[in-house]
Amino acid sequence: MKDMVGNKFMKLKNELHIGKNDIIAMGLMLLALLILMQYRTYRPFLDESDNFLGGKILSRGGVIYKDYISQHMPGMYYIVGIIVKLGFTEIQEIRTCFYLLIFLSWIVMYFRYKNIFSLWIIPTFVFMYLSMFSISKGHTLLAEQIEIIAFMVIMCELFLFFKTKKLKLSSTIFISISTWLAIVCAMTAVWTIFFMALIFIIIYIEQLKSSENKKNIMNEIIRTSVIIAIPFIIWMVYLLKTNSVEEWFYQAYKFNQEVYGKYVNFSGIFKTVIAPFFGYGSMIWKAIQQLTVSLYSSVIILVYVVVNILFCIEMSRKGKIYGILMFVTIIAMGNRSFGIWSSDENMHATPYLAMTGFMLAYLLFEVWNVRKVTIIMLTFLMVVPITSALNEVSEYNNNIKYVETSDTAKYINALTKKNEKIFLVGFNEYNDYNAYNRMPATRLVHIHPWFMEEFQQDVINDLEKNKTRVIVNAEDMDIWGYKYVDYAASLRNYILQNYTQIGKSEANVWVRNDYYEKAFEKLNYDNNMIVPNNEELKGITSINGKRVSECFVPKVKKLVKISTYITINGDIRDGYYMVDLYSQKDKKCIYSSVVPISGIVDGWQMFELDDVKVTPGNKYEVRISVAGVSETCNVNIGVIKNNASLKTKINNKLINQDLALRVYGK
Repeated sequence: MKDMVGNKFMKLKNELHIGKNDIIAMGLMLLALLILMQYRTYRPFLDESDNFLGGKILSRGGVIYKDYISQHMPGMYYIVGIIVKLGFTEIQEIRTCFYLLIFLSWIVMYFRYKNIFSLWIIPTFVFMYLSMFSISKGHTLLAEQIEIIAFMVIMCELFLFFKTKKLKLSSTIFISISTWLAIVCAMTAVWTIFFMALIFIIIYIEQLKSSENKKNIMNEIIRTSVIIAIPFIIWMVYLLKTNSVEEWFYQAYKFNQEVYGKYVNFSGIFKTVIAPFFGYGSMIWKAIQQLTVSLYSSVIILVYVVVNILFCIEMSRKGKIYGILMFVTIIAMGNRSFGIWSSDENMHATPYLAMTGFMLAYLLFEVWNVRKVTIIMLTFLMVVPITSALNEVSEYNNNIKYVETSDTAKYINALTKKNEKIFLVGFNEYNDYNAYNRMPATRLVHIHPWFMEEFQQDVINDLEKNKTRVIVNAEDMDIWGYKYVDYAASLRNYILQNYTQIGKSEANVWVRNDYYEKAFEKLNYDNNMIVPNNEELKGITSINGKRVSECFVPKVKKLVKISTYITINGDIRDGYYMVDLYSQKDKKCIYSSVVPISGIVDGWQMFELDDVKVTPGNKYEVRISVAGVSETCNVNIGVIKNNASLKTKINNKLINQDLALRVYGK
């Protein structure tokens, strides 16, 4: 058995012509994979979370654009959907599968193209790709990563075509799959594909002019065109079958041009094509300006611009038109990323950065053949991503699973079940259903200003239809200077009328009014999450002695301090008081404070309120609790020794004067 396996391995090795250098190259790519794996537990980026969520909905039988409103092309949803359908549902599992897919593409490219040019080009490209993570979010599961693979394959096939002057069936299949993947993941990839296709077409035209066997060339052109069209035909049949052609065209194309384009200033076909050329110059200028701020990133960008020019000069040796078209192709790869360039972060530039890395590798190994310099550069490129990855691992404590630990997550976990439908209004950290293991209650999950222009009423209708119990409502959300309270006024009014904030104000968790009572029952008081709220409350209520709540109606316009009687016996290290003041009318917290516990606690504790403004006659609620102390602590809040009277008394200067909870106003 052992001999049989060994023989099969040797046979495969001989077929692939695996030599010593191949093993070294694969080892380098395996090292790159291991580096990539260190990022699997990273907090998801907003666009990446969108891909996770769309894929999950697709895997459950949903239809993109009908059951999940999106301005993006569906390719990444398809990829994630397949991964989730295979049983990998956690963030780190999906990322791991995606990283393995990228690694597999490296291996395939290496063995397919190692005889076209130096076998060190692909490994060098891989580490150039890793070295850009500080700028490009290259570790995330985004369409740009698929674009890189697709562009690389087409570029390598172009060099093979230059060499053989013929597109074999295998080349046509690789180009077909890559073209479809690039476009179905990002519509802007059309321009890159178009300009690269022009190079192929010009080569064919030159062949038709000089060749006597024009029939064979035409047959090859027809065959290539048909094979490239096949994936698109199959995809269009799928869209027709799911009755989503109209929705796809509007959301992925028309909406971007007519609505979203107004916010990023690139609406219209003309601007979409021309803007990258102006943006390329802007990128260069910004990199120069930020040399003193982001030296590494800025120098890399400027070096890459030089590489672009040198690579195009090299291409022009095959024909001036090829050099010109290649430069246009490079610009198209960057698309609108150049116009919004930042030396610190630019995910949309990932294809440009990665492909320029390939161009540098090509120049080093194929044109200049500078071995010593290349080895030094490779070593440097390996050190940068490895060091960065190790730093990230240290920061994330090498968790094997991404875990959301925010207060918002704690409330959501306590109030809802896994995969329950919730609704999130927020940006980045708040807008992440995946981190909470919950599903969206609305078909639209991104409450951004451009979406609210078209789909605000759809969101309200979905919330009403699903009777969504728990939402996260970050009222201070601001996107590019547009305030949520302004651009989503109708949605906000619906939330204010039908939901009430619960728990810490900074958690932004709200529950539906008819779920409010049960929500408090569900919360785990041992985790010191919230204090009770009972509008029928006349006096002070103490829950397990660890928290107190009281509703009152002030006759003053400002509250200056709160005091209550607290006794704590036991270990109070890392303990703290949580003091919150809620407006029952506005259904929100108007004051919140966290005060460390220190010294012996047995008596009245005073909490300054910094002149909190209130409206006389409106109902307010004070909530005070103790958290962070040892579970063995004996805690009593709001209970005076000898069971003092809890009768309510209110006057202009001192509210609840005779009680264990005192609110002072002026």
